[in-house]
Amino acid sequence: MTTLAAPTATPAGVARRGTFLGRLVRLGIGTSGIMGYLFLYAPILILVIFSFNSSRFVSDWESFSFRWYGELFRDAAMMAALKNSLIVAVISTTISTLIGTMAALVMERYQFGGKLAMDALLYLPIIIPEIAMAVMLLLFFVLARISLSLGTVIIAHVAFNISFVTVVVRARLVGFDRRLEEAAQDLGANELQTFWHVTLPLLMPGILGGALLAFTL
Repeated sequence: MTTLAAPTATPAGVARRGTFLGRLVRLGIGTSGIMGYLFLYAPILILVIFSFNSSRFVSDWESFSFRWYGELFRDAAMMAALKNSLIVAVISTTISTLIGTMAALVMERYQFGGKLAMDALLYLPIIIPEIAMAVMLLLFFVLARISLSLGTVIIAHVAFNISFVTVVVRARLVGFDRRLEEAAQDLGANELQTFWHVTLPLLMPGILGGALLAFTL
């Protein structure tokens, strides 16, 4: 008695199905990415467009005008707020980028006691709601009898931004090839030269990404 073997797909058919499935997956990922960006940035784009509307009401487009920008720049209180915001943003971004980069290097490359607790502490500002952290910092400044000023605002922003910078730079360090540093040292470079000419340029995309994220936050 003979049995018939079940038909099997040819390699060409499997390849065609695999290629079609891959294209479908890529199309789905690309479409979802585009929709996500539209969801995030389309409202901002609409606000920018309607900022040139001469009417007081968003629902009524009268004509193209710079009227509201003129009103903005003539408002002394708004200009003072903008100045303070830029001061806080620049100083807090600089400090948090420096500390966050150093923290990322230490957390990724060294083993020490309390590392797990430190890692959890770094993630707290990301997990805790912003308003809750703001209230806690306000209570801390009041209990410590520290006068509220632009300096306390900068301290609060630095405490909040360090975690985000650290996470971004650590992500860059995950795929870092330490053999490049070893090769530089084999060629006569000391630790400072190796860091400045090899490590820092390779980490710069992550550092800039963390700095931009800190500036935005």
